[in-house]
Amino acid sequence: MKNTPSNMKLMIWNCRRDELTRERLGFHSALERRADVIVCPVRRVTPTHVEMAVGSSVPISEVEALWHLDPPETLIPEGLPSANLLTMWVHMDAATTVPWRALWSQLFHIACLSGWDGTGYKPRGAYRIVAQPYSARREWFTDESWARDLDLGWVGTTQGPIYATRRRLLPLLAARYRMNDWHRTVPENDVLPIYRRSKIVVNIQRDDCPTLYNIRCFEAFAAGALVLIKKPNRIEDAGFKDGVHYIGYRSNAELFALLDFFLADEAARASIARAGRELTLHKHTYDQRVGELLQVIGEERRRNARLVRRLSAAKKSYIYCHYYSKHLQLQPVWPHLKRLASSVSPWAVPALAHSLRATWHGWRLLPASDSFREIPQALHAHPHRQ
Repeated sequence: MKNTPSNMKLMIWNCRRDELTRERLGFHSALERRADVIVCPVRRVTPTHVEMAVGSSVPISEVEALWHLDPPETLIPEGLPSANLLTMWVHMDAATTVPWRALWSQLFHIACLSGWDGTGYKPRGAYRIVAQPYSARREWFTDESWARDLDLGWVGTTQGPIYATRRRLLPLLAARYRMNDWHRTVPENDVLPIYRRSKIVVNIQRDDCPTLYNIRCFEAFAAGALVLIKKPNRIEDAGFKDGVHYIGYRSNAELFALLDFFLADEAARASIARAGRELTLHKHTYDQRVGELLQVIGEERRRNARLVRRLSAAKKSYIYCHYYSKHLQLQPVWPHLKRLASSVSPWAVPALAHSLRATWHGWRLLPASDSFREIPQALHAHPHRQ
């Protein structure tokens, strides 16, 4: 039975069930322990109802908040910002495309930034910023003992220009230590078993933001592995200390020396791994993150009897045009673009530029046999980001 307060209303999650992956699954499992949750793409928010993509609707009076958790394909709904419904965007990758995300968040009341401190987002007043570290699912913590037959565990992609360091380092590690197959794409259900079998997990961050940390660190902590992270890094902002909860390294030579040392000293390795796991359990689970966000939702509702946002109609349309264009979704751009053109708004020019650029990118993605008029339909079926 859920630990749901008697006055708690519905929470609506703007995504499909099959989009509940990784962080979204962690947030969802934690929120379901606290509230009633509807998981369904939302088409539009009106002054009185939340209209679902499946054709049904829910009265706003029955809804506590609408959550948008960066689903892979489901877009933000039309009709934002709402004066009657509190809305929140949980940015799963808050450190990327910061200017875009900062702009789009103006359509929401709360912007939750996972793994980011808020740098580059709007100042207070545009929307409330909540900066949160990444987390681990409560289900990952057990008292069971696992045979750690892997020296190192690895889960992650190596494809793309921002992962050159991974492509260079992983073959060297695999040649020297007993690892799982790092070439293999690991299904989400297999991540925990790999980490529970691993004595050590080396976190190799993406090349474009080397000082950040990612969710895999917290999952490895939760699974009881010793985590090694390159320094300098920001994980200490989340309370983790080098030599206490994790081990930091500054070069490949130092990394290999540390791996040799901790693989040979089981007691030292287990002690630090245990400390990292305990800190994660006490401060970095999705249950704690959801609790923090429910408190923020309550504060914002009490602070604003009506959730008035001072955005002009033209600015709203421009933000939607920018958002759809950057997601290469041309069909929903046109109504906003027409509205801007008919109102002779200065926002019409940059909005048109974004949409033309999106059209060009979309045309380049199409097979040569496709006609120009098929671009919107093709892009809607294959929503790539620029």
